[in-house]
Amino acid sequence: MPEHTVQQGDTIASLSQKYDVPSKLIWDDGGNKSGLRSGENGRKDPNLLYPGDKVVIPDLKEKKDQGANTAKKHVYEIKNEYITIELRLLDGNHKPHKDMKVEVLVDGVPATTGGPQNKCSGKTTGDGVVKIEKVLPGTRTVTITYQGRSTELQVGGLDPIETKSGVIGRLKNLGFLRTDLTGDVYDVPDDDADYVTAVRGFQRQYVYTSESEAAKANGVLDDKTCKKLKDIHGC
Repeated sequence: MPEHTVQQGDTIASLSQKYDVPSKLIWDDGGNKSGLRSGENGRKDPNLLYPGDKVVIPDLKEKKDQGANTAKKHVYEIKNEYITIELRLLDGNHKPHKDMKVEVLVDGVPATTGGPQNKCSGKTTGDGVVKIEKVLPGTRTVTITYQGRSTELQVGGLDPIETKSGVIGRLKNLGFLRTDLTGDVYDVPDDDADYVTAVRGFQRQYVYTSESEAAKANGVLDDKTCKKLKDIHGC
């Protein structure tokens, strides 16, 4: 029963493909409960792991078909696992880009409406959502092109909300942090000027919006701000 040390970009789905073990078996394995879903470093989302996390890869149990008659032909089907990727496109005022035509590349390959893999309508919904279905779990990049500009996203690159890098990633995705922070993103201090400005901007728009609460928008990531950031971002 091997133990995998999580690298940036790993998800339970991608580990499932790497080790050829169903993702449900990995996520539900008892050896992963303390390290991934409870305790100080708990992970509650199989798509949001953190570099250094330990994931136990359970051994597959041999399954025998006792009723298989040697005089007959038997067909055994192995189902491929896929993931669905959803992206929400917002304008400068954080309003959804509705019914917008988009082009999608999955690891450099165009997504199509027909599939069989990487199926996408090529248009945002009324909520600004682009959905790509039947995506292989080992996929690393998704590139969205709309309004003449392209954005490349790293699949599995977003860290959990409980981490500083996870907070920074969400603030950047929402447009509150527009510059690259100096130094290691994992070690950005709480009083970094750009970071504080980004948190304060988010608080003013979504958390402490009234005049009576204006003083609470101080750029400090409290529990209320963290929860709201997760809700607005979507994960």
